Amino acid sequence: MSEIDRRFHETWLGMVQPVDGLVVSIPVLVDAQCMNRQTTEMQQRLVQLCPPTREGEAGAEGFAITNVETFLREMLGFEAFDSGDAIPEPLSLYVPEGRQTLRPTLCLRKLDAVKQTDDTIETSKIEASKAGAAYEMLVWELPAGLDLDKPETQTGSWEYPPSAKFDRLLRHCRVPIGLLTNREVVRLVYAPHGESSGAITFRLDDMASVGGRPILDAFVMLLSANRFFGVSEDRALPALLAESRKRQANVTNELADQVFEALQWLLRGFASAAERDGRDLLNDALAREGNHLYQGLLTVLLRLVFVLYSEDRSLLPVEHPLYAAHFSLLGLFDQLQSDQGAYPDSMSRRFGAWGRIVALFRAVFLGLSHGDLKMPPRRGSLFDPHVYPFLEGWGPAGSAPIVQAEDRANAKVPTLDDETVFRVLEKLILLDGQRLSIARSTLSRSAPCTKRSWATTWCACQARPYA
Repeated sequence: MSEIDRRFHETWLGMVQPVDGLVVSIPVLVDAQCMNRQTTEMQQRLVQLCPPTREGEAGAEGFAITNVETFLREMLGFEAFDSGDAIPEPLSLYVPEGRQTLRPTLCLRKLDAVKQTDDTIETSKIEASKAGAAYEMLVWELPAGLDLDKPETQTGSWEYPPSAKFDRLLRHCRVPIGLLTNREVVRLVYAPHGESSGAITFRLDDMASVGGRPILDAFVMLLSANRFFGVSEDRALPALLAESRKRQANVTNELADQVFEALQWLLRGFASAAERDGRDLLNDALAREGNHLYQGLLTVLLRLVFVLYSEDRSLLPVEHPLYAAHFSLLGLFDQLQSDQGAYPDSMSRRFGAWGRIVALFRAVFLGLSHGDLKMPPRRGSLFDPHVYPFLEGWGPAGSAPIVQAEDRANAKVPTLDDETVFRVLEKLILLDGQRLSIARSTLSRSAPCTKRSWATTWCACQARPYA
């Protein structure tokens, strides 16, 4: 059953493509047994509540919510909303720099808050965080069709994106869950205190289409009243969101450990290569100021992560047979993994993988044109061969041999053995023996792996003392 659940969540997450930070992770949803498919009647009800009132993409019908409160009540089963004058005044936020007051349209009360009476305390004197403690979720309705992510002045004089305004309001009120809608899309925003925000956007046009049924299933599954009030506390939406972030933190720590181990493998590999080659490049790097050797090895890891991310997102020509056979990092790892299984005792005496990686770094920096294989030059400082010359086997004096073919041929690349390269890639590609996807928002194992978690991992690795 868990595999069916996993495919269900992978399908709808792949269709909505959340790129604005972590909201929910697949393993948490699977563990909570959240999968819930809707009937065709639910999609028909959606169309009734959101009739086609505009022209959508490619001439298709464009669906829009007629009345937001009615939509939330009838589609999701909510009854405990406060609106208008019933919303406590402290839940408003005046932004001095924009001269605009932000105020939610609807506020979803907690169950215990429904039983409270207004005469217990004067709401005007309650601080925003105390007022927000009585609510599960805030809803902000925007003018119809207003872009959620572009600066605007329709909601007020503050020229700023509505999504950023809403994030500011949620944090002010200490209510981490919010719904932002312009009637054409509904965005679930998660902004926990002290952490980065995440968002998932559900488009009405998608949910009303035949192929968009998985998105509608997920929309009702996550945001129905039952997900807040009809399940055990550990399976309610606030708990699912918090547990997803907790698992992300665990993965970040595990990744930091593995990146540090990869750094150790690199240092040992370059030390062995220097001894084999009889050259003083490592000592030259150590003698330079600013932790030149350490920063150079960290740069190798960051370059590898950059390429792995780019290959995962097909930003590099991974489908081209020439690139796949001679440049791809994922292809190289598969080859080395096969060699490790076939020749485990001789990997430390096999060479060639590091030279291939150097060629890949050069191709990213300088670009590549061979037949129908085209790679534009990226330039920039990350892949600049001039910055850390010892990585490619030449000293700090003079210019990098990257222009003349004979100079490139005379460069002696350090003899970093294949076992070292394999172990480094293994630490970046596998976690607990399972392959992770750097570019996707979730892992196929136990926790999410986002761009944020990789950035945090990188910072954590840089902060560690190295002896």
